[in-house]
Amino acid sequence: MSWADVVKAPVVARYKPPTPTTRVRPSRRRAAARAVELQEDGGPARVVSETSTDALAPRRRVRRARLIDVFLPEGYPRSVAPGYGAYQLWDALQGLTSYVRANLAYKATLEGLGVGDVEASAMAGALANVARDASSSLAGLLLAYGCSRDFGRRVRQWRLAADVANDCGLALQMAAPLCRDRFVVLACLAAACHCACGVMAGATKASISRHFAVQGNFEELVSKEGSQEQFVNVLGLLLGYYVLKVLNESTKTVLIAFVLLTLLHVLANIMAVRQLRLRTVNEPRFRVLMDRFLRNLPLDVAAVGDAE
Repeated sequence: MSWADVVKAPVVARYKPPTPTTRVRPSRRRAAARAVELQEDGGPARVVSETSTDALAPRRRVRRARLIDVFLPEGYPRSVAPGYGAYQLWDALQGLTSYVRANLAYKATLEGLGVGDVEASAMAGALANVARDASSSLAGLLLAYGCSRDFGRRVRQWRLAADVANDCGLALQMAAPLCRDRFVVLACLAAACHCACGVMAGATKASISRHFAVQGNFEELVSKEGSQEQFVNVLGLLLGYYVLKVLNESTKTVLIAFVLLTLLHVLANIMAVRQLRLRTVNEPRFRVLMDRFLRNLPLDVAAVGDAE
């Protein structure tokens, strides 16, 4: 066969390039993301690969786990008593309102000490601070001496009383600059209330943490609560700075904001205390138990806690 015959011969097979495929990027909104191969010759599309439910799910799980490790104890929620999550949320809210109001009250205290007043003297401000510190220390000593044995018996009551004392102290701080003649007296009373709040809150915090620690993780709960408080403190400082910047010099608006935040603070504390289902028996709880026993009512921890 000559080369002419080879050229004239019909082509038996031609090279066919591979069919290109087009892959569709997985959608984040779909439950299953698929890569589809499309035929150029109009053939039916067929699935060539299938991914997991969500390509970002592993990353989200890792981030969530890291967040839990920072603020919550290991094994949560199995490692804590019921009501821990709700209690911490309400406690964080009341702490946030306290930090914001503390900024407003601190501004009022500086005004009362004469910051920005050309007629005020540094000696008068220093003496006022000395009086405030002395009254604060004295109040803490007297409260610890007279009520230290009762802190563990009435945990819920003292926990609520601590924040009521804090509210009274902040209110006195706000009122002190409005009464120039009695500024030192009101400032000293405010400092005494703040110190009383610290004593009562510190004494009851240990009992509350011990109540929630059901797997011998008392120390871990204390450290995690410290992390939560630091985070809320930062948020409160930022929010307080924003509130001061927005309200500026409007005394009426500042007082309205302070009252609203105080009401929210009281509500958050009441809701937080309601989450405590303490398993120990104190005098008020014993009365509730006897009353429910005589009326043939359930004596479980949740029912007694709600009645108390």
